[in-house]
Parts: sequence; structure tokens; C-alpha cells
Amino acid sequence: MAYVRVASEPELPPPPLTSGPLAWARENLFSTPANAATTFALLALAAWLLPPLFAWGTVDAVWSAPDGEACRAHPDGACWAFIGRKLGYLLYGSYPEAERWRLAEWAAGDSTSTSRTASSIFRMILPRWMRDPIR
Repeated sequence: MAYVRVASEPELPPPPLTSGPLAWARENLFSTPANAATTFALLALAAWLLPPLFAWGTVDAVWSAPDGEACRAHPDGACWAFIGRKLGYLLYGSYPEAERWRLAEWAAGDSTSTSRTASSIFRMILPRWMRDPIR
């Protein structure tokens, strides 16, 4: 007596560790003990550095101040009031204010070409599942 299947079996997705983000992490971040140790060390460093950096830049920061005394009174945080007031000088240096439009126009064109180049490079080096998430 023989059995002949009438309908084919439904297609199953591949096992979770052979494709997708978990497979990419396993292949690139945890492929060797040295890679795994480096990954964990960098994650620990980020967990140690990022919370104080976030607090310095947001919670402990001075956001507005009429003069520099408010920033000097709170030296444990960023002084965004100074950055806001001096942003033109920080971006353009001592370039004449009437001519700063030239630098802004150049930067806009340069950033457009840079982003196009970066986009092309990323599409070449990223794994397929990161390039085309919707298939």
C-alpha cells in the first residue's frame, strides 16, 4: 500500500537564526569569542557613558540665560544659551555677516551630494535584509 500526497506542504519561514536581524547579529557581533567580548565591552561603555552625557546635555543644562552668570552658576551642565547666542560665530567664524549666505548655499549643495554618496555606499555594504525590509 502506497501513500501519495495530494496537496503540497505549506512553506515555512526559515529558522530565526538563519536570516534577519538575529542572524546578522550572530554572524557579525558574536561570531567569535573576541567579537562577543568586544560587543559586550562597547555596550557596557555606552551604558556607562550615555546616561551622564544625556543628563549633562538636557537635565543639568542651562537653556536660557541673559548673560554668562547663569552658566557659571551651574557648571555641571551644558550652556545652550551660549550656543544659541554664538551659533552664527560657531558656524561661520569671523566671516562677514552679509556674506554668510554663500557658505550656507555651499553647505546645502555639499550636504546633498554627500548624502547621495553615503546612500549609495550604504546600499552596497548593508546586508540585504537591512536594505529591503519589505519584500
